[in-house]
Amino acid sequence: MEAGPQRVPRPSAFAPAGFAPAGPSPRPRRRGLAGFSAGKAGVLPRPSGRQRAEDATFPCGAEWPWLIHVCRRPRLVDPATGGYLDNMASPKELCTQTPDGVRLRALAFGAPQGPLVLLLHGGGQTQHAWHLTAKALAERGYYAVCPDARGHGESDWDPHGNYRLSDFRDDVGHWVVELGHRPAALIGASLGGFSSLLFEGELRTARSRALILVDITPTIQPLGVKRIVDFMTARPDGFGTLEEASDAIAEYLPHRKRPSDLSGLAKNLRQGDDGRFRWHWDPRFITGRSTDNHAVHGAVPEQRLVDAAMTLQVPTLLVRGKLSDLVSLEDVERLRTYVPHAEFVDVSEAGHMVAGDSNDPFTEAVTEFLRRHVPLDRD
Repeated sequence: MEAGPQRVPRPSAFAPAGFAPAGPSPRPRRRGLAGFSAGKAGVLPRPSGRQRAEDATFPCGAEWPWLIHVCRRPRLVDPATGGYLDNMASPKELCTQTPDGVRLRALAFGAPQGPLVLLLHGGGQTQHAWHLTAKALAERGYYAVCPDARGHGESDWDPHGNYRLSDFRDDVGHWVVELGHRPAALIGASLGGFSSLLFEGELRTARSRALILVDITPTIQPLGVKRIVDFMTARPDGFGTLEEASDAIAEYLPHRKRPSDLSGLAKNLRQGDDGRFRWHWDPRFITGRSTDNHAVHGAVPEQRLVDAAMTLQVPTLLVRGKLSDLVSLEDVERLRTYVPHAEFVDVSEAGHMVAGDSNDPFTEAVTEFLRRHVPLDRD
């Protein structure tokens, strides 16, 4: 699809030293659904040749690769039903580039003047997992930013296959700096929780306002990890149709109501040149180099995570899915010995993917915690 008219971005106040223009994005071009050309993050694919002028945008980092800029207002996906939400929260797409040259993208909800909340998804997910919660936080008055992790969603695939926990940790720090170098409340699910914990516990410059861990603790259950990895690696050749992908999810998450509308599911898949649908993340995130620090293949660095947890001084909340096979009640008690001030909420009828399984109770727990520890000016 031909690019529309380009706009020249203005220099940003967030320009760190040492950035140099980068080449083309290493992420392969993604095909849209049959008869359509590929759309941007969160935007329905449009028929070829009919892209409207008002949807045109300049390439991320075309002139200033460190620049965060607003691209467009995409349509939102309800992670529970797979359908579309309205645009009341006026989300905006943000784009930035890390020092190692990976372009990261995010959706931002609410007014930038509000308290900053970063919502970091789990491995194999995308920022769409947070739409309902982010919308609710924005309506409350928070500035909720949902990044796609490196190698996931609309963010770039790392050209060197670097998907170490330290890489994801440093990306959290990059977003904090780029969004004004102000303390943020961090909400991290699974991999996003590990990244947030290591960011706050290992980087001495990190001083977040609060930390919310979503079904993740320094100690986790090996069988739960195996089940997740088995699901992620089960279909390397992808799916012939969206219905096949939906069948696989229904088998993996039998407790979750099956959506009747599969349009939202398409946001978590990419369609290759062979016409097959594959998960919207870099396969090397799973199949890459097996090292101790690899986010998937490496053994969970339990002692490293425990050490990070024992340094926590910020308000901390653990939200667990009561049906979780990854975090046991024994793991919860261990966390509370490492972080005595940590609060705990158990969400019934939810498994490991708490926000997608039972979003209303999850969002209520998060909002109440933030109200007490990251109050708005009017509170």
